[in-house]
Amino acid sequence: MAKRKEDRKILISTIFPEEAAAVLVSSGKLEYMEVENQLERGLVGNIYLGEVENVEPALQAAFVTFGGKRNGFLPFDEFCPLALVSRKKKRRRKGEKEKTGEKVYLRRGDRIIVQVTKDESPMKGAVLTSYISIAGRYLVLMLGMKKTGISKRIQDEEVREKLRSQVEKLSIPENMGVIVRTAGAGGKLKDFRSDLKMLKTHWQSITKKAKEMEGPGILYAEQDLVTRFLRDYYDPGVTRVIVDTEEAYQRAQSFFQIYAPSKKEI
Repeated sequence: MAKRKEDRKILISTIFPEEAAAVLVSSGKLEYMEVENQLERGLVGNIYLGEVENVEPALQAAFVTFGGKRNGFLPFDEFCPLALVSRKKKRRRKGEKEKTGEKVYLRRGDRIIVQVTKDESPMKGAVLTSYISIAGRYLVLMLGMKKTGISKRIQDEEVREKLRSQVEKLSIPENMGVIVRTAGAGGKLKDFRSDLKMLKTHWQSITKKAKEMEGPGILYAEQDLVTRFLRDYYDPGVTRVIVDTEEAYQRAQSFFQIYAPSKKEI
Protein backbone atom coordinates (compact mmCIF):
# COMPACT_ATOMS: atom_id res chain seq x y z
CA MET A 1 0.00 0.00 0.00
CA ALA A 2 1.31 3.45 -0.96
CA LYS A 3 2.21 5.70 1.93
CA ARG A 4 -0.38 8.41 2.46
CA LYS A 5 0.96 11.87 1.81
CA GLU A 6 1.27 13.97 4.96
CA ASP A 7 -1.29 16.79 5.14
CA ARG A 8 0.34 19.91 6.60
CA LYS A 9 -1.48 23.16 7.36
CA ILE A 10 -0.76 26.47 9.04
CA LEU A 11 -3.61 28.00 11.05
CA ILE A 12 -3.33 31.58 12.30
CA SER A 13 -5.81 33.41 14.53
CA THR A 14 -5.47 37.14 15.20
CA ILE A 15 -9.12 37.90 15.94
CA PHE A 16 -8.13 38.38 19.62
CA PRO A 17 -4.93 40.49 19.47
CA GLU A 18 -4.21 39.94 23.17
CA GLU A 19 -3.80 36.23 22.43
CA ALA A 20 -3.00 35.75 18.77
CA ALA A 21 -1.92 32.21 17.90
CA ALA A 22 -0.33 30.35 15.03
CA VAL A 23 -0.02 26.57 14.70
CA LEU A 24 1.54 24.10 12.31
CA VAL A 25 -0.50 20.91 11.96
CA SER A 26 0.71 17.70 10.31
CA SER A 27 -1.87 14.99 9.54
CA GLY A 28 -4.16 16.38 12.21
CA LYS A 29 -1.45 16.50 14.88
CA LEU A 30 0.00 19.67 16.39
CA GLU A 31 3.64 20.07 15.34
CA TYR A 32 4.36 23.58 16.63
CA MET A 33 2.43 26.43 18.26
CA GLU A 34 3.24 30.06 18.98
CA VAL A 35 1.11 32.48 21.02
CA GLU A 36 1.70 36.21 21.17
CA ASN A 37 0.05 39.21 22.82
CA GLN A 38 0.22 41.61 19.89
CA LEU A 39 -0.90 44.48 22.10
CA GLU A 40 2.21 44.05 24.24
CA ARG A 41 4.72 42.91 21.68
CA GLY A 42 8.27 42.91 23.00
CA LEU A 43 11.34 44.58 21.55
CA VAL A 44 13.47 41.48 20.92
CA GLY A 45 14.77 41.46 17.36
CA ASN A 46 14.08 45.15 16.80
CA ILE A 47 16.95 47.21 15.43
CA TYR A 48 17.60 50.78 16.59
CA LEU A 49 19.96 53.68 16.18
CA GLY A 50 21.37 54.21 19.65
CA GLU A 51 23.68 56.72 21.32
CA VAL A 52 26.13 55.75 24.04
CA GLU A 53 25.13 57.55 27.23
CA ASN A 54 27.76 56.13 29.58
CA VAL A 55 30.66 53.70 29.40
CA GLU A 56 31.17 51.65 32.57
CA PRO A 57 34.51 49.74 32.54
CA ALA A 58 33.72 48.20 35.95
CA LEU A 59 30.62 46.56 34.44
CA GLN A 60 32.34 45.84 31.13
CA ALA A 61 29.38 47.46 29.40
CA ALA A 62 27.90 50.68 28.08
CA PHE A 63 24.47 52.19 28.60
CA VAL A 64 22.81 53.19 25.36
CA THR A 65 19.86 55.49 24.68
CA PHE A 66 17.87 53.85 21.89
CA GLY A 67 14.18 54.64 22.34
CA GLY A 68 13.17 52.25 25.12
CA LYS A 69 11.75 53.32 28.47
CA ARG A 70 15.21 52.81 29.97
CA ASN A 71 18.70 52.94 28.55
CA GLY A 72 19.81 49.63 27.05
CA PHE A 73 22.71 47.55 28.36
CA LEU A 74 25.42 46.80 25.77
CA PRO A 75 28.15 44.42 27.05
CA PHE A 76 31.61 45.13 25.69
CA ASP A 77 31.78 41.65 24.16
CA GLU A 78 28.59 42.44 22.20
CA PHE A 79 30.14 45.55 20.65
CA CYS A 80 30.88 45.30 16.93
CA PRO A 81 32.82 48.36 15.61
CA LEU A 82 31.24 47.79 12.18
CA ALA A 83 27.92 48.96 13.66
CA LEU A 84 29.26 52.41 14.48
CA VAL A 85 27.44 55.12 12.54
CA SER A 86 29.37 58.13 13.82
CA ARG A 87 31.46 59.16 16.79
CA LYS A 88 32.95 62.25 18.32
CA LYS A 89 36.60 62.75 17.49
CA LYS A 90 38.94 61.76 20.25
CA ARG A 91 41.07 64.59 21.58
CA ARG A 92 44.71 64.03 20.72
CA ARG A 93 47.86 65.85 21.66
CA LYS A 94 49.27 68.14 19.03
CA GLY A 95 50.97 66.15 16.31
CA GLU A 96 49.58 62.83 17.59
CA LYS A 97 48.09 60.62 14.90
CA GLU A 98 45.73 57.70 15.18
CA LYS A 99 47.61 54.43 15.03
CA THR A 100 46.86 52.08 12.15
CA GLY A 101 44.97 49.05 13.41
CA GLU A 102 44.24 50.75 16.75
CA LYS A 103 41.51 48.85 18.61
CA VAL A 104 38.14 50.60 18.62
CA TYR A 105 36.53 51.15 22.01
CA LEU A 106 33.11 52.52 22.86
CA ARG A 107 33.00 56.19 23.78
CA ARG A 108 30.27 58.41 25.14
CA GLY A 109 28.39 60.06 22.29
CA ASP A 110 28.98 57.22 19.81
CA ARG A 111 26.02 56.64 17.50
CA ILE A 112 25.66 52.92 16.92
CA ILE A 113 23.21 50.43 15.42
CA VAL A 114 21.97 48.01 18.09
CA GLN A 115 19.55 45.09 18.27
CA VAL A 116 17.53 44.00 21.30
CA THR A 117 18.34 40.48 22.55
CA LYS A 118 16.39 40.63 25.83
CA ASP A 119 13.36 42.76 26.68
CA GLU A 120 13.51 45.45 29.32
CA SER A 121 11.94 44.79 32.71
CA PRO A 122 10.46 47.11 35.37
CA MET A 123 13.92 47.22 36.99
CA LYS A 124 16.37 46.88 34.09
CA GLY A 125 16.77 48.15 30.57
CA ALA A 126 16.87 45.95 27.50
CA VAL A 127 20.01 43.93 26.71
CA LEU A 128 21.56 44.94 23.40
CA THR A 129 24.05 43.71 20.83
CA SER A 130 25.60 45.42 17.84
CA TYR A 131 26.30 42.10 16.12
CA ILE A 132 23.17 42.62 14.05
CA SER A 133 21.37 39.63 12.53
CA ILE A 134 18.58 39.81 9.95
CA ALA A 135 16.53 36.74 9.08
CA GLY A 136 15.30 36.07 5.57
CA ARG A 137 13.37 33.14 4.15
CA TYR A 138 16.33 30.76 3.95
CA LEU A 139 19.27 32.66 5.42
CA VAL A 140 20.25 34.81 8.38
CA LEU A 141 22.70 37.60 7.56
CA MET A 142 25.00 38.48 10.48
CA LEU A 143 27.19 41.54 10.88
CA GLY A 144 30.74 40.98 12.12
CA MET A 145 30.56 37.19 11.89
CA LYS A 146 33.06 35.93 9.32
CA LYS A 147 31.63 32.45 9.11
CA THR A 148 28.87 30.40 7.57
CA GLY A 149 26.77 27.82 9.30
CA ILE A 150 23.84 25.44 8.98
CA SER A 151 20.84 25.24 11.31
CA LYS A 152 21.28 22.52 13.94
CA ARG A 153 17.74 21.37 13.14
CA ILE A 154 19.05 20.14 9.77
CA GLN A 155 20.64 16.89 10.91
CA ASP A 156 21.09 14.91 7.70
CA GLU A 157 24.85 15.15 7.04
CA GLU A 158 24.42 14.69 3.28
CA VAL A 159 22.00 17.62 3.17
CA ARG A 160 24.33 19.72 5.36
CA GLU A 161 27.27 19.05 3.04
CA LYS A 162 25.22 20.04 -0.01
CA LEU A 163 24.17 23.26 1.71
CA ARG A 164 27.78 24.09 2.63
CA SER A 165 28.73 23.68 -1.02
CA GLN A 166 25.93 26.04 -2.09
CA VAL A 167 26.78 28.67 0.53
CA GLU A 168 30.40 28.74 -0.68
CA LYS A 169 29.10 29.98 -4.04
CA LEU A 170 27.31 32.98 -2.52
CA SER A 171 28.71 36.52 -2.70
CA ILE A 172 28.58 37.22 1.02
CA PRO A 173 29.50 40.82 1.98
CA GLU A 174 32.87 41.36 3.63
CA ASN A 175 32.72 41.28 7.45
CA MET A 176 29.41 39.43 7.39
CA GLY A 177 28.36 35.81 7.68
CA VAL A 178 25.30 33.71 6.99
CA ILE A 179 23.46 30.86 8.63
CA VAL A 180 21.21 28.59 6.56
CA ARG A 181 17.84 28.38 8.30
CA THR A 182 15.79 25.19 8.66
CA ALA A 183 13.57 26.29 5.77
CA GLY A 184 16.64 26.22 3.54
CA ALA A 185 17.08 22.43 3.80
CA GLY A 186 15.53 21.90 0.38
CA GLY A 187 16.52 25.27 -1.04
CA LYS A 188 18.29 25.73 -4.35
CA LEU A 189 21.26 27.98 -5.04
CA LYS A 190 19.05 30.46 -6.89
CA ASP A 191 16.79 30.69 -3.83
CA PHE A 192 19.76 31.46 -1.57
CA ARG A 193 21.08 34.06 -3.98
CA SER A 194 17.69 35.76 -4.15
CA ASP A 195 17.33 35.68 -0.36
CA LEU A 196 20.84 37.05 0.18
CA LYS A 197 20.22 39.85 -2.32
CA MET A 198 17.10 40.85 -0.41
CA LEU A 199 18.95 40.73 2.94
CA LYS A 200 21.83 42.87 1.62
CA THR A 201 19.35 45.43 0.33
CA HIS A 202 17.60 45.36 3.70
CA TRP A 203 20.86 45.96 5.56
CA GLN A 204 21.78 48.81 3.21
CA SER A 205 18.42 50.48 3.85
CA ILE A 206 18.94 50.15 7.61
CA THR A 207 22.40 51.74 7.51
CA LYS A 208 21.18 54.50 5.18
CA LYS A 209 18.31 55.33 7.52
CA ALA A 210 20.68 55.31 10.52
CA LYS A 211 22.94 57.89 8.85
CA GLU A 212 19.98 60.12 8.04
CA MET A 213 18.35 60.05 11.50
CA GLU A 214 19.01 62.97 13.83
CA GLY A 215 18.67 61.00 17.06
CA PRO A 216 18.05 57.54 18.56
CA GLY A 217 15.04 55.62 17.28
CA ILE A 218 13.66 52.51 15.57
CA LEU A 219 15.29 51.36 12.34
CA TYR A 220 13.51 48.03 11.90
CA ALA A 221 10.74 46.28 13.84
CA GLU A 222 10.75 42.48 14.03
CA GLN A 223 7.91 41.06 11.97
CA ASP A 224 4.42 40.47 13.31
CA LEU A 225 3.23 36.96 14.24
CA VAL A 226 1.66 36.24 10.84
CA THR A 227 4.70 37.13 8.73
CA ARG A 228 7.22 35.74 11.20
CA PHE A 229 5.45 32.37 11.56
CA LEU A 230 5.10 31.96 7.80
CA ARG A 231 8.74 32.96 7.33
CA ASP A 232 9.85 30.36 9.88
CA TYR A 233 7.51 27.43 9.23
CA TYR A 234 6.06 27.62 5.74
CA ASP A 235 7.61 25.24 3.24
CA PRO A 236 6.41 23.59 -0.01
CA GLY A 237 4.94 20.74 2.04
CA VAL A 238 2.31 23.04 3.54
CA THR A 239 -0.90 22.65 1.53
CA ARG A 240 -3.07 25.30 3.18
CA VAL A 241 -2.70 28.50 5.19
CA ILE A 242 -5.87 29.54 7.04
CA VAL A 243 -6.34 32.93 8.77
CA ASP A 244 -9.38 34.48 10.44
CA THR A 245 -9.05 38.24 9.87
CA GLU A 246 -8.69 40.48 6.84
CA GLU A 247 -5.56 42.08 8.31
CA ALA A 248 -3.91 38.68 8.75
CA TYR A 249 -4.92 37.75 5.20
CA GLN A 250 -3.24 40.90 3.83
CA ARG A 251 -0.07 40.17 5.81
CA ALA A 252 -0.01 36.60 4.51
CA GLN A 253 -0.50 37.82 0.94
CA SER A 254 2.39 40.24 1.38
CA PHE A 255 4.56 37.40 2.64
CA PHE A 256 3.82 35.19 -0.35
CA GLN A 257 4.24 38.09 -2.76
CA ILE A 258 7.84 38.45 -1.55
CA TYR A 259 8.91 34.93 -0.62
CA ALA A 260 6.75 32.57 -2.68
CA PRO A 261 4.79 34.44 -5.38
CA SER A 262 3.74 31.18 -7.06
CA LYS A 263 1.87 30.17 -3.88
CA LYS A 264 -0.23 33.32 -3.41
CA GLU A 265 -3.45 31.37 -3.78
CA ILE A 266 -2.58 28.72 -1.21
